[in-house]
Amino acid sequence: MGKLNIAHHKSYHPYRRDNIERVRKDEEEARQKEAVEEGRMMLVVSRPLLLQLPLSLEALSPSAALSSL
Repeated sequence: MGKLNIAHHKSYHPYRRDNIERVRKDEEEARQKEAVEEGRMMLVVSRPLLLQLPLSLEALSPSAALSSL
């Protein structure tokens, strides 16, 4: 088979500077979207635990023990 020749002046050439920059920009946007989604999922998973936390801290606090006396 012959070698694949893509003319450098074509807009879809993989090594053109503008295409390289476009790929970098797209990858950065994808990383940011993934980080936002991961943060949102962590919040969804941890929210029930965070809602229970103040109740358990009240039971363990020394002031709660003193107020019950």
